Amino acid sequence: MQDVGREDQRVQKSQDKEKHRPLGHDRQRIENALLTLELTAEAFRNPSIADLFKSNRAGLTAAVAKTLGDGKSAPLRAEMILDLVEGLALRATAEERRPTTAERTALHEFARVAIGQAFPSAENGQSSKSKTP
Repeated sequence: MQDVGREDQRVQKSQDKEKHRPLGHDRQRIENALLTLELTAEAFRNPSIADLFKSNRAGLTAAVAKTLGDGKSAPLRAEMILDLVEGLALRATAEERRPTTAERTALHEFARVAIGQAFPSAENGQSSKSKTP
């Protein structure tokens, strides 16, 4: 129980630091993310740009799905993980800020759950794959 309290304190302390940190040192990252947003918008207007995005997304999805394992749901879970990561990045960029520690922690927890379904549990040595079709 004490570990949970200490973790909450650590997250709160980190969040407090982030509130007061200027964006200047993150300006290049924000500009890169804004450029990505502009290119994404252009992909909706220009089929050749859209093809590049689709190809890149397919490669990313395949790489993440391979990490998740051979299950039938791996490609869909891979897409969902990428959607979550990209969504958080887009939202933070639109708000001209970095994702908070709490947001990053929640993202990591979600990914661990999604990935955990593909790998054996370290605690009991048994697969934790979902039995649902």
